[in-house]
Amino acid sequence: MLRIGLTGGIGSGKSSVAQMLKDLGAVHIDADLVGHASYISGSDGFKKVVRAFGEDIIGNDGEIDRAKLGPLVFSDPNNLSILNAILHPIIYEMIKVELDKMDNHENRVSVVEAAILIEAGWQSLFDEIWVVDAHLENVLERIMDRNKVTREQALERVESQISSEERNSHGDVLIENNGGLLELEKSVSNLWNDRILESGA
Repeated sequence: MLRIGLTGGIGSGKSSVAQMLKDLGAVHIDADLVGHASYISGSDGFKKVVRAFGEDIIGNDGEIDRAKLGPLVFSDPNNLSILNAILHPIIYEMIKVELDKMDNHENRVSVVEAAILIEAGWQSLFDEIWVVDAHLENVLERIMDRNKVTREQALERVESQISSEERNSHGDVLIENNGGLLELEKSVSNLWNDRILESGA
């Protein structure tokens, strides 16, 4: 099975590419959903996060309340580093388990959609890293339209991530998304034909 790690910055169109690859026949794993499962009540991640940030982050349902945890970690880079150090290795292992299961079921292509793939150092999980990128102005327009924020707020979100140049330097495949959905769909379809079908993956 070919294991593709798909990443890209906010507003790049990464999720659109993931859906297109899924429609073409790839098995899709969303690392965000795995991340949420990494600290469900009773899990090792849950215990470590509560130990680090206190029982006040537990909601009435017994789960960690992201609305309480979020302000603690996103207002303090040190706290964010602590949370990442706890959860990234756990998420890595959870994704690895899922990929190994897929190998056993003879799936041809898997795509793991992960915004923080490079930052978390998960490259070793994959045969190829595909990066979705777009010009800054296109990214800002998408964020402003989708999230209903100002240009300055959109720019802050972009600048909170690693640079496009750094992310792109890790990619085996770079997907430029500066046009419409049809243009993006054509690019993804061509990649699928060239790298998946013709290679016999």
